Amino acid sequence: MKLLNFLLAALCCLTVLSGLTAQSSAIDSLDNELERLAAAGHLSGNLLLAEGDQILLRKSYGYADFDRRVPLQEDAVFELASVTKQFTAAAISLLVADGKLDLDAPVMDYLPELAAYPDLTTHQLVHHTGGLPDYMSLADSLDDGQEFVTNDLILDYLRDSQPAAEFSPGEKFEYSNTGYVVLASLIERVSGQPFGGFLKERLFKPLGMNDSQVYRRRYEKDRRVERFVPGYVWDGAQYVIPDSLADYAFVTTLDGIYGDGMVNSTLDDLYRWDRALARGELLDTALLFRSGMTTASDTTEYGFGQGVSRIPTYGYTISHSGGWPGVATHIYRFPETDRVLIFLRNDDGGRDPRITTLRSALLALHGLPIKVEGLYPPEAEPVDTAAVKELVGTYAVSPEFKLTFFLREDGAFMGQATGQQAFELGKHPQEDRYMITVVDAELQFQRDKDGQVAEVVLYQSGQEIVATREE
Repeated sequence: MKLLNFLLAALCCLTVLSGLTAQSSAIDSLDNELERLAAAGHLSGNLLLAEGDQILLRKSYGYADFDRRVPLQEDAVFELASVTKQFTAAAISLLVADGKLDLDAPVMDYLPELAAYPDLTTHQLVHHTGGLPDYMSLADSLDDGQEFVTNDLILDYLRDSQPAAEFSPGEKFEYSNTGYVVLASLIERVSGQPFGGFLKERLFKPLGMNDSQVYRRRYEKDRRVERFVPGYVWDGAQYVIPDSLADYAFVTTLDGIYGDGMVNSTLDDLYRWDRALARGELLDTALLFRSGMTTASDTTEYGFGQGVSRIPTYGYTISHSGGWPGVATHIYRFPETDRVLIFLRNDDGGRDPRITTLRSALLALHGLPIKVEGLYPPEAEPVDTAAVKELVGTYAVSPEFKLTFFLREDGAFMGQATGQQAFELGKHPQEDRYMITVVDAELQFQRDKDGQVAEVVLYQSGQEIVATREE
């Protein structure tokens, strides 16, 4: 019996060591490939991988300043975009614990500006089942000749113009930035403190998150945050600050808004946040991680500012991502293994959406082999001009949406969807299959029993869209 116990113990140790070795090897491979991507201009950001109290990787890639080629540092401060929402929701939970806020009471009891939405509750705002119209689509109406749209301006608009709700409160899940802007204003009204001040006093300071704060760099022109790095976008030739491009004028106009975004933080502070959640410090995590429900009892898979789901490869997952011109942010927590990924990028997520750095980092964190080829754009083969001539034509997804394929003067095989820019196609090794060179998508042309091209199937993001040939 003693020998059996010894062998079982030895086997257990070998299994653990094997897992640790696989994880370490995968993370080393990931690091090497991320270095290569950064050197090639495909990555700029900070990444932290940890398991429990052990940091497995904490590293910077790319630049804090692309113009002057200033390297990014591990303690850089990033705008978090929608990763902010978990802090907004956590603040709501603190007011509930204080007895100052009833999640199921009408929001208009606290914010009379929302009298036009009498059945709307805080619970519904937190879980994205409120139905308030998206302020992004209302930006032109909100901008009353002012340089910045603010939370107060949005509340005034909801009070005075009373735009119709998208759906009845609780009817369904629909991600809502407006809801979280209203939540930030609700926090201010109930607490009597500015949103940023409340977060600092009740969350950031108690948890030692000393580099975390609400910061609107365009709105607060005279304020400077130490080690803050701005986000950059690719203009087709180089990385530039989005403010310099006319198409991104809204990043200035909407910079006065907070609650759905505008918390700024670092890798280390977000790791402190992860450790506090793992230990159940300060907050009611049972409330935070409980998925919301619709009135039809459908789960939203969204708790208090964080997605909650079970991913087959990784298990129980608590996560949120954020995106705003120039920044792409991610925090993924895996309570069953006590692992966390924190990924903060100042390159708008990269100039080529086919490069799968996030997925590769998640695989490495779990000790799974990364697919190096998935980190690089697939190389499309040159097309055979003669062969693609029989593919040229129009294919209808619906009467209103069509795909048109044609040969450019230089012989390039091109496609164009209704109302969109044309894109180039490259040959896939598979017969009658072509790759869209600007996104991770492929097209398979299908033939009928007579060998004539009859339809095309678009494969993108796990979806298959069929278009029937018209001519």
